[in-house]
Amino acid sequence: MNTTGNAHSNSPQQSAGNNPLARAMAESAQRAGNQDASPTSSGNDYPLSEAMAKTGGQFPDGFPELLNNPIALQRRQAELQRHQKKEAARQRLHKELNPLDATDVFNAREQQVKREIDQLRQELRLLVSDVGQLNKDIDIAVAQEVVNPGQTGAYHLNFFQKLKQLIMLLRQRVKSAATWLSYTRAIVSKKRSKRGPTLGMTGKAGKKTHDLMHHEMSQATSAG
Repeated sequence: MNTTGNAHSNSPQQSAGNNPLARAMAESAQRAGNQDASPTSSGNDYPLSEAMAKTGGQFPDGFPELLNNPIALQRRQAELQRHQKKEAARQRLHKELNPLDATDVFNAREQQVKREIDQLRQELRLLVSDVGQLNKDIDIAVAQEVVNPGQTGAYHLNFFQKLKQLIMLLRQRVKSAATWLSYTRAIVSKKRSKRGPTLGMTGKAGKKTHDLMHHEMSQATSAG
């Protein structure tokens, strides 16, 4: 009787391999002595409960049947290992083909846009500085007294006429830029607040401002 019990207890231990549930059941059955370790035996209650306690208290799907069939158990283990290897290979391939996910792409694009905006703002600061220097140069040129213009004064007349044309063109473009800036700020403010029409910049008034801006920009472009 003991020989039969030992034969039954050693069979799951040898066939279970690295499976923790089968190994726990085999150890419990071996300690139980003369009790039969087969899952179908009536003396299996204590080894089975102890094995379940060691493995979290739950069986994998179909596992009780596999304990009676060592060959099927080994096939199941091999199938699970193949599935794990296949899934790991799929994940590695996915990472190689898609090194950046959607979030990384979005963040990279956002950072690029921020850099472009900062660069444009820096260029605008330089342009404003240049315009300020131009105003100083014009003030100096106009304030200087003309000495000995000559009988025709061709040089000075041509110089100041040309300077006048440039200033008028610059004023048109500055006025057009100011109109466009005011119109754009009103639109942005409207989108942010979402509280209905912005005073003076929607409906007919907004269309009038847009038409005026377009007309001034067209004149400035044609004059240039």
